[in-house]
Amino acid sequence: MDIGYTAAHLRAAAVDAVRAPSLHNTQPWRLRLRDGGIEVLADPTRRLPATDPSGWGVRIACGATLFNLRVALAVAGVPPRGGTSSPSHWWACSARWATRPWTR
Repeated sequence: MDIGYTAAHLRAAAVDAVRAPSLHNTQPWRLRLRDGGIEVLADPTRRLPATDPSGWGVRIACGATLFNLRVALAVAGVPPRGGTSSPSHWWACSARWATRPWTR
């Protein structure tokens, strides 16, 4: 059974996703609704160089956001489908959950 995400599913999941913890509550991610899915993107402008010089905290925060997003979609009855990209830099970490496969 293929259950697609509605805009309401994605928006509700985004509300839950942004409650994820982050270093000094910087919330170093961006959520983007696009092509029937939602993307989690790292936001390098919100990294704190003095406390997170390597970007490790940003990656952890994006992972927490992704986890919250997955749980919210599962609770809504539309289990997450998608995956993460293989970034060459920490600021490029991203994930996409959608009814369609990852495309670039």
